[in-house]
Order: sequence, then C-alpha cells, then structure tokens
Amino acid sequence: MLNKELTVDISVFNCLYKINKILFYKHAIANPQQFLDIKIHFAQTECIAFDDFSEITNIVDISENPVCIIRLEEIRSLDKRMYHSIVDHVEKIKYVSLINPEDLNVVPRALKSGTKSILFTDDPTSLIIDCIEKTHSYGGYISPRIVAEINKANQHMIDIQYKITARQRQVLQELLKGSSDKIIADNLSISYQTVKSYRKLLYKLFKVSSQGELFALMSL
Repeated sequence: MLNKELTVDISVFNCLYKINKILFYKHAIANPQQFLDIKIHFAQTECIAFDDFSEITNIVDISENPVCIIRLEEIRSLDKRMYHSIVDHVEKIKYVSLINPEDLNVVPRALKSGTKSILFTDDPTSLIIDCIEKTHSYGGYISPRIVAEINKANQHMIDIQYKITARQRQVLQELLKGSSDKIIADNLSISYQTVKSYRKLLYKLFKVSSQGELFALMSL
C-alpha cells in the first residue's frame, strides 16, 4: 500500500512541463497560414492574441509562465506605461522576439530588455515552433541564422583581440547558439565539467557574467 506521504499530484508536474498558454502580441505572426500551423501544432495549448500589455495580468495567470511572441518593431512604439508592463513581468513571462533581418543591430537591446529568445521574422514555422518549445523548457533560444551573422561579423575581431584557441572558439559558438552545458558536452564530445571550465574562462575573458551578456557583447 502506498504511503500517503509519498503520494504526488501528477497535475503539478504536468503544469511544470506543459506549455499552458502562448500569447501573440498584435501581428507577431503576420502570415495567417504560419499562425494557423503553430496553433495546430500546439492544439492542446491555449493561444491568445492581444494588443494591450497593460492588460496582460487580466489575460493570463503569469504564474503559469506563458510564452509570449512579440515583434520588436511593434514594441518600439509602446508608450512608457505599456513598456513598463513588459519589464515588470519579464521574469515570469518567457518572451520570443522576432526581428527583421536588416535589424540585426537591435539584438543587444532585446537581450538587455529581458528577451532570451530571438528569431528573424522570416524564419520557417518549424524553427518558430522549436523556439517556443525550447524557450519554455530551457529559457532561451537564438536563431542559428542570427548566431551565424553575429559570428561572421565578430570572428576576425575575436581572433585578433582575444586570441582564443580553436576549442574555446567551438565552445563559444555553442554558447552563442544558446546551448546548455550538457548539449555542448554532447556536441563536442567533452565532459560536462570541462564545458563548465570553458564557460567560466570565456566569461572571464569577455568580462561577462551570463550567456545573454555574452551574446549581447558579440552583437555590438
């Protein structure tokens, strides 16, 4: 007979791992077919479109840690009241920011505002879905195309200014993809502890304290 003290409410775990709500601010997903495909994929998740950030606490229980899809070009036009509504809830709402390919220079600002996931507006539906799932599960995801563009712009500067080794560069590239230590260890066939050592060394070298700060620095 199962001891009552050991009984666990499974719904608690379901709440932790299931995406309960996905919020779409204004025209976050402008393509109707793409929006429909995302809704079909997340058929068990409530998808809500809204246009006023000041009402966000009335739309959703933020304790559910919803994922919110936004376009940075629309966030720029927010008045201070609505902008502060985003900032106030940035720790409880997981944001996915979409940027135009020509607006790569806004990536540092997006990261500083609390966004941990960034995609291009023309990224495929499959990547947006993948990003939503990884943002909910791991906290962040950066489009591989954005990483590639940032790396291309900074590779020569990094080699000359910081003189990093080939292995350090491999770990750095994985960090800029948003990879966790476990994923980096698997991808590079090195131990988890070795990855942690490289992460610590790279943070010290670039004078940053987080993966977001590292990406923001590489985006400058």
